[in-house]
Amino acid sequence: AEGTDDEIFRLVDDVASRLLASLSGGPGARVTRIAAVTTSSLPALRAYLEGEAAMRRGQFEVAQMAFARAIAADSAFALAHYRLSVAAEWLTRTELAQEAAEQAFVHSGRLSDRDNRLLDAFHQWRLGDADYAEDIYRSHVGTYPDDVEAWFQLGEVLFHYNPVRARPVTESADAFRQVLRWEPDHATSLVHLARLLARQDDLDALDSVVAEFVALSPEGDRQYEILALQAFAHGDPDAEQRTLDALGAAKDLSVILAIWDIALYTDNLEGAERLTERLASLPRAVGVRSLAYSYLAFMKAGRGQFREASRVLDLLAGVDPRSALEFRALLASLPFAPFDPAELRRIREDVLAMDTTSVHVPGEVSMYFSIHNNLHGMLRPYLAGELSARLGDTAAALEYAAEIEASTYEGMVQTLSHDLARGIRARVAQAGGREQEALSILEANQNQVWYQMMIASPLYSQDIERYLRAELLYELGRYEEADAWYANFVGTSAYELAYVPMLELRRAQIAERMGRTAESVAHHERFVSLWSDADPELRNLVRDAERKLSALRAALPAESP
Repeated sequence: AEGTDDEIFRLVDDVASRLLASLSGGPGARVTRIAAVTTSSLPALRAYLEGEAAMRRGQFEVAQMAFARAIAADSAFALAHYRLSVAAEWLTRTELAQEAAEQAFVHSGRLSDRDNRLLDAFHQWRLGDADYAEDIYRSHVGTYPDDVEAWFQLGEVLFHYNPVRARPVTESADAFRQVLRWEPDHATSLVHLARLLARQDDLDALDSVVAEFVALSPEGDRQYEILALQAFAHGDPDAEQRTLDALGAAKDLSVILAIWDIALYTDNLEGAERLTERLASLPRAVGVRSLAYSYLAFMKAGRGQFREASRVLDLLAGVDPRSALEFRALLASLPFAPFDPAELRRIREDVLAMDTTSVHVPGEVSMYFSIHNNLHGMLRPYLAGELSARLGDTAAALEYAAEIEASTYEGMVQTLSHDLARGIRARVAQAGGREQEALSILEANQNQVWYQMMIASPLYSQDIERYLRAELLYELGRYEEADAWYANFVGTSAYELAYVPMLELRRAQIAERMGRTAESVAHHERFVSLWSDADPELRNLVRDAERKLSALRAALPAESP
């Protein structure tokens, strides 16, 4: 760009000038000021500023269109590409978010080494390399402690990747608080902080953050989600009913995100199920109803109601037969699901016969509603391999693992294919009593998938593989390590709800072994509550837990009068 910063500011028209002035104070406006000197196009700068203003209002659709206009005016405008990626991310438009991040990296020549470093971290994070991105962002905020953008992206990495790294999601809270220290009206940090406060059951603080967000973003895209989170975190029947009443007019993505928030960040699993059931009953698009039914099936499994989960998948089959089959196979592959060899063989035959060529749900913008596009060819041998391993058909399982490894994929999917193949091999090794070998196989997994793909599907987040890793650590007597995997397992997708009771039972057993009786009692109580209406074939496990719970309560020291 030509001229000094001040000359450029004077060239921008009055509207954009006022907007730039409102953003130009303090470290939080650094990215915007860089934008003003890295494009020679005044229309591009104006559109960029309009996008920034929309982002601050939580209007991500408006922001995306504005950043796209900025790029149309200046295709080499790196920061417009960068912010387009962020806006698309908040709209769950994964392909656009990744493409824009790539373009930001390609056109970063106008930026300083400092900013190029940040774009490098951002680009690698989009490719699923969370460890690399975390290292860069931590180093960066160590050198530039007032860099709001680096703090925010560090928070994003910790928030979305800690659950698949056996680390607490709450580690991200400090990063978001650092952002809000410098920029109190940072809407997207408030959204994340609200989720974390709900997770910690700090309801007074949650109410304060929600009030700030609503005042800041009265017409934002996340209004329904954030108010639903607040209502169900409190367990307020009237507020919950208002959420259900407003569902019909809410956007598809808003409802899905509300379900995600409630499922992962509150203890109100019944509320998440109720909202999901209501969504599934509405005449929405195929991709939306398919997602609602698949969520609901895994929620039913989380209550030990696998028969009811099967009935839900029958309903899904009427909407989306292939998706119903894939999720039926996934549920049947769970290590704790009721075991019927004949049924597993039948499901495996259906999987091997399924069409893997056509697009799952054409025309959907959000990945959440077309979750297995381009993945069906891998799903076929993976699901067949998992079912074979559970059936004890070792030779077949290993053949399917080899088929996955021999296939050619690109980018993150290539990494995923090798991870899933190792998952089958690890399961075979575990069944053969070779626990250490199985654990070593899983420890080689890279887990380099962008988080939005992990939210969309339990295949991308490798739920079965992560649970198996925790089980192997438990079987090897490495209880503290196992407990870290169990404790932090839930935080990626609503499909993880199927695992919650077994996570609680294992944590109860670990706490008892470690002499933490009160903690063991709490986890046993949670397990018994979740499976209070479990299928008859699972009742023996519940009765065993009830007997153990009674003995543990008797062992607790008497409370002082």
